[in-house]
Amino acid sequence: MFCCRPVNPRPIYCPLVVQSQNNIINPVITNQFGFFNNPSPETIENNTIIPLTLVTGRRTNITQSTTTTGAVTLLPGTYQVSYMANGVTPTGENVTITLELNGVEVAGSAVTASGAAGTSVVLGQTIIVNVPGISTLELVNTSGETTEFFSASMTINRL
Repeated sequence: MFCCRPVNPRPIYCPLVVQSQNNIINPVITNQFGFFNNPSPETIENNTIIPLTLVTGRRTNITQSTTTTGAVTLLPGTYQVSYMANGVTPTGENVTITLELNGVEVAGSAVTASGAAGTSVVLGQTIIVNVPGISTLELVNTSGETTEFFSASMTINRL
């Protein structure tokens, strides 16, 4: 506890009293982002897009594609992409998902899970994607055979 005291020959001296407060500040999202998902079970053929729909987004660099059903349109830039899918292993006992940019596999984006046929698996990862021009980003079943997916999503943040 501080108290004021006289200091000769000066006037009364009062030390600064500092009070601590717990100020909670909600984060303000200033970057561009988009969240896309597909919670419905769907049987997806090999090398076919797992369709995703825009749920929420901010700004215009990340939007639902108007040219490729179930895909995402990105303007030039660098993006952090987190994607996942719940699938059922087909007879080949492997489930693989891959990101494709304009129909070409994004290097390092393939994720594979294994299990006995009919086993539920979860696949997912986060990757940085550089987009040189207006592009379409797709989540694709690359398991080598038709596979059932019962949930899929993608979160994209522009860096």
